[in-house]
Amino acid sequence: MAQIDREHIRDILDRTRTLIGECHPRLPGSPGCRRAAERLRDAWAKSCEQAFLEEFTQHPASFFTMNRVLAAVYLLAGPFFFLGGAGPLVSAALFSLGTFFFIDEFAFLGRFFDPLFPKKPGANAVGIMEPATDVRQQIVLVAHHDSTPVCNFLEKRPWAYAFRVVSPIVFHLAANIGAILVAAGVRTGPAGDDFLRPAVKLIILAGCVFIVPLFRYYGRTASPGASDNLVSGLLLVKLSELLKSGGEPRPKHTRLVFLSTDGEENGQRGSFAYARRHRAEMLRTKTYVFNLDTLSRSEDLACLKTDLNGFVRLSPALAGECLKIAAGLGRPLKAIRFPFGGGGTDAGQFARVGIESTSIIGISTRLNRGGVDYHSSRDTVEAIDPAAVETGLAVAVRFIHDKDGEAGCLS
Repeated sequence: MAQIDREHIRDILDRTRTLIGECHPRLPGSPGCRRAAERLRDAWAKSCEQAFLEEFTQHPASFFTMNRVLAAVYLLAGPFFFLGGAGPLVSAALFSLGTFFFIDEFAFLGRFFDPLFPKKPGANAVGIMEPATDVRQQIVLVAHHDSTPVCNFLEKRPWAYAFRVVSPIVFHLAANIGAILVAAGVRTGPAGDDFLRPAVKLIILAGCVFIVPLFRYYGRTASPGASDNLVSGLLLVKLSELLKSGGEPRPKHTRLVFLSTDGEENGQRGSFAYARRHRAEMLRTKTYVFNLDTLSRSEDLACLKTDLNGFVRLSPALAGECLKIAAGLGRPLKAIRFPFGGGGTDAGQFARVGIESTSIIGISTRLNRGGVDYHSSRDTVEAIDPAAVETGLAVAVRFIHDKDGEAGCLS
């Protein structure tokens, strides 16, 4: 394997800075996001046999207005509980609707409510590099080029992020359960439901303090999205160029699919579309997915064991290979489970359809988000640790060669 040069990393970072300048803002489905996809496609057209855009439809507002919807439902449901008659029943129904919306959109990154929100065009950028001899397997190398609106909870006082996010959810669920119990006629002790009803009223009133700030969870501007995740797309471009030029040996038996998705920030809509559109062919030709996301700090580099809020299991075999590769390169990785509340990466959508997938991230998953730059205006190239990008590129190169070597041993 050729040595990864510091000039390679500098070039990746410079291109990332340039593309941000040309395409900002890159909210999912926006003109800037489309331009970024076109730039990546054009770059892969110079190094790959095929390069194209794959279009799909998405509904970003279903995800980005989730916090406002949850807050609005809470403030609508609460007053009904204070009314007599069927008030608690109406309140319970509205709270339950909000809970279902949150679970579908956030916990499982679902699409049940998408049709209620405006459509936006999505575009995944794809480059395909054929092997030197025959195709025995393929590796899909994945990043994403969209960015998110600035998260006000991470822009200011990020150390309090977990508390500010978890508290309204806890109050919403407590109010929801309490309203259901009252509506169902559950009684507490000799005083009938006199204790339960006042308690739920108190919960609803106290919860407003934590719920109302959700209206300002997202700001009006977009994050530059350098580490999350444009730099990984430019890393894949550099990787394709190294393989094209001979700076790295071209795989003999492994087709490489370079994929940069749109809509990752609103529930992995781009990878969802790609994984389902190409599921049959990925199952027909042995396929591995290697995902890179948020290569921000080298000390936080980790290989995920689970994805999508911890509900989807990634390949332990591929994770083990990545850990071994990194250790051999003197760039050790951790193996971690993706915590609930963290969202997910594109790898999870491929794992959902039965494709062996792994994902490397470079961001802390601690509850205390102090010092993190992603989803904020601070997510610029200057905030990226070049060593994290270097490690991502080195592990990707070794991963390709090792898997290709395995394919060469197949009869």
